[in-house]
This record gives sequence, C-alpha cells and structure tokens, in this order.
Amino acid sequence: MNTTHVVFVMQADTDEMKVQYRKETSAMSNLRLCFPCMEGQINCMHSKLMLLSFPQHLRVVVPTANLVPYDWGETGIMENTVFLIDLPRLSADKSVALGDDMTDFAKDLIYFLQAIGLEQTIIDSIRRFDFSATKDLAFVHTIGGAHAGAREPWRRTGYCGLGRAISQLRLASDEFVNIDYITSSVGSLNLDFLMALYLAAQGDDGLSEYTWRTHSSSKTAKVSEENDLLVTKKKHTQKAISNGFRIYYPSFETIKASKGGSDNGGTICFQSKWWKSPTFPRELLRDCTSRREGLLMHNKIIYVYPSPHEDAHSPSTSWAYIGSANCSESAWGKLVKDRGTKQPKLNCRNWECGVVVPLRRAVMMNPEYNPGYNAVPGSVAQHHGSYEGFISTPMQWPGKDYGDGRIPWFNPT
Repeated sequence: MNTTHVVFVMQADTDEMKVQYRKETSAMSNLRLCFPCMEGQINCMHSKLMLLSFPQHLRVVVPTANLVPYDWGETGIMENTVFLIDLPRLSADKSVALGDDMTDFAKDLIYFLQAIGLEQTIIDSIRRFDFSATKDLAFVHTIGGAHAGAREPWRRTGYCGLGRAISQLRLASDEFVNIDYITSSVGSLNLDFLMALYLAAQGDDGLSEYTWRTHSSSKTAKVSEENDLLVTKKKHTQKAISNGFRIYYPSFETIKASKGGSDNGGTICFQSKWWKSPTFPRELLRDCTSRREGLLMHNKIIYVYPSPHEDAHSPSTSWAYIGSANCSESAWGKLVKDRGTKQPKLNCRNWECGVVVPLRRAVMMNPEYNPGYNAVPGSVAQHHGSYEGFISTPMQWPGKDYGDGRIPWFNPT
C-alpha cells in the first residue's frame, strides 16, 4: 500500500475542511486528495467510483457501497452491488484521443472526471487503456450544480443524461416499460419527477416532462392541437407509471427483523413528512426484502424491461442501472426554465455516477445464455427472470405493497 499512488475524491464543504483533511493525511506521502465543487445548491458528493490501474489493465469499479467496512460485508449485515470491468493497457506507443476513437462510455467517464477536478495527468493516463469492451455500456452521472448555456450541457448529466445514454445504446422505446427501482434512500417524490425518470428510461432527453410543466396554453388552432397531443402523452405516461413503476424500499418490520436490527438502518433513509405528503406516490412503494435472509440493502439498481405484451424472450430493450443514484430528485436533478435566458437549465444537488448495462450484453458475452427461469410465457415474471445469472435481482420479487398497514423505515429522530 505504501508504494501505491492513491487519490481520494472527498466531500469538503468549506476551505477549513479541506485544510483539515490535508493535515490529517499529511503523513501519507503517496496519498493525494481531490475535492469536487460543493458550492451553491450542491449538497452531497454521493458518487462511488474506483479506477484501479495495474501494469496490464485498468479496473473500473462502480459500486453501490461507500468506503466503509459494513458496506463491503465485513459485519455480515449489509449487502451492496458492484459493476466491474477490466480494460487492457494499450501498447506503450499508443493512446486513445478524446474523439471518435473513444467509446461513449469513455467519453462520459472522462467528462465526469474533469468535472470533479481530477488532475489532468491522471485523466490523460486513462487514455492509455483500450475501452472497446465498453462500446455497449453507458457511464451515466449527475454533476452537481446548474447546467445551462448554448452548448446545452444539461443534456449530458442527470436524468437528461440517462435518457441520452439510453438512446445512444439503441434502447429507446415509445412502448410501455416496467421499472423496478431498488433504492436505499427515498426522496420527496411526486408525479412530475417520476414522469421525467420514466421517460428517461424510454430514451427521452428530459424535454417532454419539462414541456408539460412549463407549457402555456394558447387559443390558436395549431397550438391547441399540440396541447392535445401533450395532454394525451402525459396521460399515457401517468397510466404507465401507475401500472409499471415499482420502488423497492424496506419497511420498519424488515429492518427490525434483519440480522443487524434497527440499530443498523442508519444509511437507509426516508423522512416521514415525505411519506405523509398528499403528492407522494405511496401505491408505487414495495417492501424491499433481501433474498439472503436477514440482510439489509444499500443497493441502487434499476431494472427496465418491456411490457408483458412484448416479446418476453428478447433482451433487446431490457437493461439495468447499477450505481450511486437513489430514487430522488437530489440524485437525478430537475430541468427548469432559466429565468434570464428562458432556456432549459438542469439543477443538480448531488454528484452521482453509475453504469447502464443492456441485457443483450449477456447474449453477446455468452451466445448460450439462458436464464433458466420458470414463469408463464409473456408474463412480467418471465421478463424479470431474464436477469438471473447476469444481474440477478437481490430482493424478493414481487415485493409486498404498503397497503396492508406496513410503514416504511424512517430516519431515527
């Protein structure tokens, strides 16, 4: 460890905290610190990412876990998920330019690293590895702060960036999709946010929900027709969310009955005032119970798969997200109208990152891939079973709803 060069990316809200952290680590000559911007509306450096450089390869690791022992299973009470890929080092005389030769995954990874303020020499070193194995993956992120301007940076991050990534991976669909979202924290959810996230899962860049929210009515025939189309699409999206969007978060009973009990639910977060809000979509919440008896979850995974009426055997439009983003506006941002320019602006309170993995990748990696599930052909259960052996679902599915007197786990007061 003493000979390994290490860079920690850490949250420091003030200059005083930066000085303190540097002082505390001054004896570690091989350690450098990087402090992303925490100014303005930015509240949390929540992303989890490891770049591990070896003589022959670069290991890219995107976990849902923090850098603490209990998140990595050392206490036996908490489980997490990790995306990991090894990328071979290019020959000594080669490096990949930040252009058409780089995959979208590599471009967005470097874009994120530049945003957090990582040293340019480290970023340049990443170009010495072959990213071709990531051509069917997407690195998605939320960069803290406000994103607006002529180059439309809002399209590259938050839920807008998620929609962009889905389109780039040719996963976009106008058809109904199911979404199962495993989260260890739930924000102050409302229908507007869920519509934006649902549409992003279909490949939308954020403008559809933004238009519904900011559009003014007009009496002209042309605009009236446009309004009708907007209203129709909005109603269809609301219905789709009601029928196919499920949010997995543990109940008080699940936490209490776990191996660690209620004393170990501190990193699982939800506020009772949000649950009690009349705009909170209670009907979408499901109890998140691990398939490994007694374990709690710190996972953040999104499973997206087509309607039971679509081809249940085709993985072409199914995908999963693994990363740091919980189900909250803080994690994914909100597209608003800039008061000065009247153009879209994305406000993001967190730093986040994750990876989108198409289910078709399982077939590409193994032509004989067969999940081996038992379910009624064409059913939702069959779609969900498609992930087994590839990105297996950690929770019991389908989860129990909260209509039987269950209450969610709330932050201790």
